[in-house]
Amino acid sequence: MSLAGTPLMVAARQLMEDCASRAEARRLLRDFKATTTGCAILADREGGAVYELTPKNIIVRPAEEGICTCTNHFCSKELAVPMEERCWRFDKLEEYRKRQKLDVEAVAKALDDVSQGKATLHSMIFELKTLRAHIAVGGADKERARKTVDCGELFK
Repeated sequence: MSLAGTPLMVAARQLMEDCASRAEARRLLRDFKATTTGCAILADREGGAVYELTPKNIIVRPAEEGICTCTNHFCSKELAVPMEERCWRFDKLEEYRKRQKLDVEAVAKALDDVSQGKATLHSMIFELKTLRAHIAVGGADKERARKTVDCGELFK
């Protein structure tokens, strides 16, 4: 932790308010100093990337085959913990890449498969081409509903 810097939530808001593309976000992040650690996924219509942030580093993991896989753990070679301590949820999500078709329902099922119940606060699926977000709050269970938000109006 570093007291000299910008809290991640403040930085996230600034990125959303001031940046219309990942290129603009990269420029803003160049001078960014995080106070704590965290992961952020930044995307535009051209694609996305996972940003692993610490007070000392900003590591970018580009989307692979159009997919950004992210849990709350660092996975870059620079920041990841040893393989035996690696997050099982990330590896399980990566197994879904082998499937022929990854539609919203398949991705939702994958996220439910790695839910930690009450410890899972939310899951999100973003469709960059249609500008839709599919958001579920809480862990995987039959009662929670995934809501679809059309973000097109926000990005006109």
